[in-house]
Amino acid sequence: MKKVLAHETGLESKEQRLLFKGKEKENNEYLHMVGVKDMSKVILFEDPASKERKLEEMKRNQDTLKAYEAVARVRAEVDKLCEKVSFHIEIKVKAFLDANQRTYWLSMC
Repeated sequence: MKKVLAHETGLESKEQRLLFKGKEKENNEYLHMVGVKDMSKVILFEDPASKERKLEEMKRNQDTLKAYEAVARVRAEVDKLCEKVSFHIEIKVKAFLDANQRTYWLSMC
């Protein structure tokens, strides 16, 4: 029954708690063996400990996502700075090469 309910509800078997006639049923109990018949009322609810674990995992995932976003912002800023630095280095190298070519040309005259 828990396998069927897992498919229908999205709750894994270990996250489910089933009650029948006011008593919780264990994972290894077959409901038909404990008296569940057509139209019997079985109550399913999510295990509170499981719910707490899910909430903690969601918080960790949100924290991780925030960290990834912060790293992406820093990386974008570093990329911008890298472009500026590369541009200025290129200008300095061209100026140096131009000066050396003029010096070489003047010494040839």
